[in-house]
Amino acid sequence: LLHKGGFERVTDYSQAIENCLAELKNAKVIASENELSAVGFKTVIAKNVTGCVRLDDLCSQLAIDALDLIWMGLQGAELLALQSAGALLDKGRDIFTEVSHRPIYHGQCLFDDLDAMLTARGFRRLSGIDRSKWQHNVLYENTRDLIDALVPLGPDDDETVRLSLRSIRNCVKNLRHIYLVSARDPALGGIRFVDERAFPFDLEAVRRRLGSHARAGWYLQQLIKLYFPLVHRGCLEHVLAVDADTIFLKPCEFVAEGRPVFNFGDDYHAAYFEHMSRIDPSLHRMFASSAVTHCTPFKRSWLRELHAQVEVQHDGAPFWKTYLDAIDPAERERHAARGARVAARAAGGAHRAGAAAAADRHRSKPRHRRPQRLRVVHIVLYA
Repeated sequence: LLHKGGFERVTDYSQAIENCLAELKNAKVIASENELSAVGFKTVIAKNVTGCVRLDDLCSQLAIDALDLIWMGLQGAELLALQSAGALLDKGRDIFTEVSHRPIYHGQCLFDDLDAMLTARGFRRLSGIDRSKWQHNVLYENTRDLIDALVPLGPDDDETVRLSLRSIRNCVKNLRHIYLVSARDPALGGIRFVDERAFPFDLEAVRRRLGSHARAGWYLQQLIKLYFPLVHRGCLEHVLAVDADTIFLKPCEFVAEGRPVFNFGDDYHAAYFEHMSRIDPSLHRMFASSAVTHCTPFKRSWLRELHAQVEVQHDGAPFWKTYLDAIDPAERERHAARGARVAARAAGGAHRAGAAAAADRHRSKPRHRRPQRLRVVHIVLYA
């Protein structure tokens, strides 16, 4: 119908605007582009607009803690939208937006305004610009050293995990998402749950590989840390693995100028280095300080290289199987014996508890419960 009426489909918007302006000027309807409103061009800045919401308020309502990509084409209102993002803008990864070099609408922002604001907030422009055009699209990326946090959750971590998550959120600089990996969803606000079943192994697979082993759950958590950036592709290149009983007390920075910042300790366990050399003989201790800590940054590309190198040396066997097979057999026996003792004590305790409960039913005085012993947590200070 439009075609029959003499209208043509526009594919080059910039050229269409130029042609329209030229016709208006030739007809002496306007003297310059600043008089566009005189011929009925719409404006985007209106008074008493209802039904709008700030971007950060909307994300709060939807429980969105970070924006991976902002894609905009708002006819000059892009700057208003970005300003409404508040602190969320600092966690954004990329922004793809339409920009204008000459005004089309009343009160609109131009490229220079938008570019100055994003540059000041730490974004870098990846696209070239052509000021001869009225409008085109531009891509920006965040130059901040953003990092994701990973917390493997074990069956005994319920007492401390909330404190740990709160401290991570408050103290880890340039944090984007917190991922919690567990066999069950704890339904905690402000975190992203990842099911353990997403990994190529589980607790039973670890137990079968090790035989009877009291630390099978501990080894499972180490493997989750070593696999998470490779399994969960939605995370950033840098991931901070944090034990669920670790509490941060001061601001900590784990990525600086694109490089991981490691926390060092003074623990030394010869068995760890022996295990490492059995996995890959080219790996060895580099300096006296220990990296045996309860919060460790990982880089996806480094883990990918490590897995590939180990698998080549072990005839293509999956990294996780080689990791478990390299554990010292003597250590396995020690932990198997320890596991048997723990199980025996648990069975004996259950029997004694049952007898005590039967005796209590015949006593008239109520018994006072002994206070529970508070678990020791790892406190991380950063200078």
